[in-house]
Amino acid sequence: MKFRLVQLWETLRSSYWFVPTIMSITAAALAVLLFLIDREARERYLPFLSDLYVMDAPGAQAILSTLASSAITVAGVVFSIAMLVLSNASAQFGPRLLPNFMRQGGTQIVLGGFIGTFIYCILVLTRVRSTDDGAEIPHLSVSIALVFGVFSFGLLIYFIHRVATFIQAPNIVENVGTRLIETFGNLFPEASDPDGRDNPAEEERQLPADFAEHASGIPAPGNGYLDAIELERIRDIAERHNLLVHLLKRPGQFIIEGYALALASPREAVTETIAGEIGKSFLLGPQRTLIQDAEFAVDQLVEVAVRALSPGINDPFTAINCIDWLGAALSFLAGRRVSSPLCRSADGRICVITDPYTYEGILDAAFNQLRQHARTNEAVAIRLLDMTAVLAETELPAPYRNALARHARLIYEDTLTKLPDSSDRADLEERYGRVLQTLLGSGSRADCGRGDGIP
Repeated sequence: MKFRLVQLWETLRSSYWFVPTIMSITAAALAVLLFLIDREARERYLPFLSDLYVMDAPGAQAILSTLASSAITVAGVVFSIAMLVLSNASAQFGPRLLPNFMRQGGTQIVLGGFIGTFIYCILVLTRVRSTDDGAEIPHLSVSIALVFGVFSFGLLIYFIHRVATFIQAPNIVENVGTRLIETFGNLFPEASDPDGRDNPAEEERQLPADFAEHASGIPAPGNGYLDAIELERIRDIAERHNLLVHLLKRPGQFIIEGYALALASPREAVTETIAGEIGKSFLLGPQRTLIQDAEFAVDQLVEVAVRALSPGINDPFTAINCIDWLGAALSFLAGRRVSSPLCRSADGRICVITDPYTYEGILDAAFNQLRQHARTNEAVAIRLLDMTAVLAETELPAPYRNALARHARLIYEDTLTKLPDSSDRADLEERYGRVLQTLLGSGSRADCGRGDGIP
C-alpha cells in the first residue's frame, strides 16, 4: 500500500492539473466564506471597510471583470510558455526528463494562482448588484480580490525569473544530479536493513538444484514498466504459506502480460489466489519512475550527457557538467550498502530471493554509454578518468573498486585508438597513469588493466 501511495503521489506531482485544482477549490471556498462574513458581520465588526474607499456597483463590477479577464489571459500565456519550455527541453535534454520539469512546484503554483484568482473574481462578481435600496457590494470580498490581483502579477514576475534560470543547462543538470543522489539515499541506506535482509555468503545465494522443477510461475497481471515491488507483502505471503519465492524482475524492466514475474516453490502450495496476491505486489506503470529504479536515475543524467555529445548539439561543457554530478552521486553510492538478494522470515528461513542491484550494474549504467560517445572527445574522456581517480581515493568495497578499475581501463583503451594527435594521446596516458597510481596505491590490483606505455 505504501508504494501505491508513493506511485500515486509521484503521478500527481508530475501533473499540471492537481495543484491548480486544489488552489481553485480553495479560492472558491474562500469566496463563499467571505460572502458569509460580508453578509453577517460587516456592519457589526468591519464598518471601516465601507469607509475605506468609495465604490459603487458598476465600479466594483469593472474592477472584478478586469481582474478576472487579466488573470485568465495571463494563465493562458503561462501555460503556453510552459509548453514551449517542455518542447525545447524534450528536444535538447531528452523526453524522459519531462517529469522532472513538470514536477517543479513553481509553475504549478503560478498556474493555480491565476486560475484561482479568476474563479474567485467571477464568484465575487455574482454578488455585486444594484438594488432599489442602493448598491450591494461585498467590500471585504472585493478588497481580497484586489490583493489577489496584485499577488498574481507578483507570481508572473516569479514565473519569468524561474523559467529563465531553470532552463539553463547547469541548473537542469544540478536538478537531475540532486535527484540521483536522493534516489541512492532512499534505496541504499547506510544502516543494516532492519527487516531481515543481510549480506549472505555466496553459497546461501544459490537456489536449490531442483527449484525450477518444483516451482510455479507467477504471471504478470498486465503490460508496462515495473515501478516498484512490495517486498514486505511478498515476504508475508511466503512466510504464511511456507514458500520460497524467487523474483525474476526488478524495477525498471518492462513486463509483458502473462510472462513470469517470479517463481514460487513448492508448486502444490501455490494456488490461484496466492499467485494473484503475489502478482498484485508488482506495481506497473506506463513509464519508468524513481520510486525503486536506481538505474533510471543514472540513465537520466547519462542521457543529458550523451545528447550533449551528439553531433546535432555538440556541447561537451554540458557533458562535463553531467560527469561532475555523476561523480558526486557515485561517491555518495560508495558509502551506501546495496541490499542483499535474500529476505528472511521471522524464524530466519530464506523465503524470498530478489534480483538485486549491484555496484557493477550501476557503474555499467553510468559509464558504458558515456565512454562509447566520448571516444573522440579528449576533454570528456579525461574528465571521466579524473572522476574515476577521485572516486578511487576513498575507501571502496572490493566489487565497486574492481568495476571502477575496469571502466577506467576501457575508457583509456577505447579513447586512445581514436585520437590522431600524439600529444592528445600522451595527455590521456598521463591521466590514466594517475588513475592506476591511485587505484594501486589504495591496495587493489584487481582488474586495473595494463600499464605499459604509461610514464
